[in-house]
Amino acid sequence: MSTVITETKPQVSLRLEGERIIRTAVAHDWGTNIRWKVYRDGKLVHLVPARAKFFYDLADQPAGHYEICLEMWRYTGSHSEDLGKYLEISNRISYELQR
Repeated sequence: MSTVITETKPQVSLRLEGERIIRTAVAHDWGTNIRWKVYRDGKLVHLVPARAKFFYDLADQPAGHYEICLEMWRYTGSHSEDLGKYLEISNRISYELQR
């Protein structure tokens, strides 16, 4: 008899409150690095650690069209090696910031 192991993908929901992006707790958390991935006008501008922070503030950012999501690190090899990649685990928030 063979055993089939399935891995559930982590999930996070993002929502916009004013000029702040709020995240929920991670469902099916792998316990690896989480980061905010922030684009402004189509260009990657920030990769910010998100494990300890449940929000991302746009208040101090320059005007532009923003897209924000969360990513989590996934190992693809041995945990003792740096083999892996970041996977998107949330919905994307799009926001037009005007100053």
